Amino acid sequence: MFNIKLIAIFIAFFTLSIIAQTRQINEKTFEVSQNGLLKIEAAYGDVNIKSWNKNKVSIKIYGNSLAKKKLKFKFNQNDNEITLKIKRLDRSWFNNFNHVKLAIEIRVPKNFNTNFETSGSDIFLYNINGDSEISTSGGDIIFEKCSGYLNCETSGGDIEIDSHKGNIRLSTSGGTIKVTQLVGDINAETSGGDIKVNSSNGKVIAATSGGDITLIYKGKNYGIDLSTSGGDIQIKTLDNISADVDLDTTGGDCELTGNNINIKKKKAHYILAKINGGGKKIVCSTTGGDIKMVCK
Repeated sequence: MFNIKLIAIFIAFFTLSIIAQTRQINEKTFEVSQNGLLKIEAAYGDVNIKSWNKNKVSIKIYGNSLAKKKLKFKFNQNDNEITLKIKRLDRSWFNNFNHVKLAIEIRVPKNFNTNFETSGSDIFLYNINGDSEISTSGGDIIFEKCSGYLNCETSGGDIEIDSHKGNIRLSTSGGTIKVTQLVGDINAETSGGDIKVNSSNGKVIAATSGGDITLIYKGKNYGIDLSTSGGDIQIKTLDNISADVDLDTTGGDCELTGNNINIKKKKAHYILAKINGGGKKIVCSTTGGDIKMVCK
């Protein structure tokens, strides 16, 4: 499982390395107020966005000579909405973009909304309060110390969320999903990677086609539904949780341990139980892996 701090450091280092190898090729600053919207449509370039204590949006673009030659940059402001579009000037398949280097550094007010659509870029957001819609064709997505509704989708990269307040929806076609210190609902889905969640006081839905699922949960139970086609499932909760538990595996083993547990039905591959008299459902299912739930 990837370490979010190391990945964030790597992306920051990678962005700085691009900047060190390139020069600033474009810059714009916009006067805005809190709770505005930043929209980016980018055919290329990694994005690093952080908050500051100014009512301004600052966008600095770093690139090599090929980036300046092969890409078109269009900025626009409509009231409190800022838009940046980066497009390829030549879309011919015979033009190789492997040598294009581009990095985008952005600063926004602390309370600001974001909407990104990129083609394979890595995206890193830090210390921003606002709703975010993020879509990338294959890059990694990292959020750290943010809040608000979050909807992230990547076709193949990893998704890492750390210290977030608000409901989130995460989807990747094959990467790993890792969420730590979440307060709110989560709906996470990956076609093949692992899912690891540490959350509290929210509904948890997680599904993977073949990886493992690990959940550490605290607070009131709002419902938990975990499923994997072939991996293992592990859950750890506090013993004061109230829940109706349904654990089911086709080929592995089920285990439920802790206090105040009333077992209704139990077989090697199946457990029905109530914890502290019952409550919202905790449902776990896997086709071939093991399921282990610990309440203490």
